[in-house]
Amino acid sequence: MLLIRGLVMLSLTALMSSAFVNLPVSVAGFVPGPNGSVVSSNCVSTVPSDSTILNATSVRYPDGEIYRLPMNCSRSTSASLPDVNGWVENSIHYDGSGYSYLQDNWNVPASPSNNDPLIYLFDSLEDSCRCNTIIQPVLAWGCRQYTLWWCSDGGHYWWFASWHVYSGGYVRSSVINVNSGDYLTGQIQWYSGGGGNGCSNGFYSISSQDNTKGQATNLSWCDSTLLPNAEPGVLEAYRLSSCNQLPNTSSITFSNLASTPSQNAWGTEIHVSSPSCGWAVGAGPTATTLYWHN
Repeated sequence: MLLIRGLVMLSLTALMSSAFVNLPVSVAGFVPGPNGSVVSSNCVSTVPSDSTILNATSVRYPDGEIYRLPMNCSRSTSASLPDVNGWVENSIHYDGSGYSYLQDNWNVPASPSNNDPLIYLFDSLEDSCRCNTIIQPVLAWGCRQYTLWWCSDGGHYWWFASWHVYSGGYVRSSVINVNSGDYLTGQIQWYSGGGGNGCSNGFYSISSQDNTKGQATNLSWCDSTLLPNAEPGVLEAYRLSSCNQLPNTSSITFSNLASTPSQNAWGTEIHVSSPSCGWAVGAGPTATTLYWHN
């Protein structure tokens, strides 16, 4: 019995010294999502690809089953955080008529050499205040949630999914794993009327496609009003305190940019100054390039 207990303690000591327990500094029970905030972990719902968000409380699965979303989700503003926890840099354009289409392509970059960070790269549409709703095909690297010492959502690899983030919580399509070098498409498109998916007055389709693997994971959201803020290229990071935690490259380009309405000029935003990693954004009519150094 003493031998067994000794082996157990030895195993726990080894586990706690491994990369699996380099835990994020945050509030217990809260997790970061790709919209610059941290919410209760029970407010994040992963649903099958091709599901449709009917309203703030219900999702229709592809087989017609209705899934009830969690209510009364809470956000954390008291976490003890490293230098960067949120949006880092992006391109953007506001159009009051709203966007019915946004698409671009990018390649999965080299993985970070440091296992600590959570990295999000995506294109997106947001509401007018940029505070309540964002829809986005999201490439992610890192662990989004730890349970005890183990990563229970995400991991030290690249993964891709379609997201709808709203003031009450997050809904995410099923995840597909992708590899460095894979050629991705992030597409958001609005359709009028219904699509046989439970929507009656229009809906957005959010599609995350890995063209190299021939895989996709999709999500729809019933919505009759077009979203007016478009961000063709965004870098968001959590648990980032040094430049060597970034993807092991100097930039990423979101190419073949197309939107409806189309734009000839895109604005740029840089949200952080520390750490100083050479942040810069190049935004042209058909591409956005985000820059940093390791």
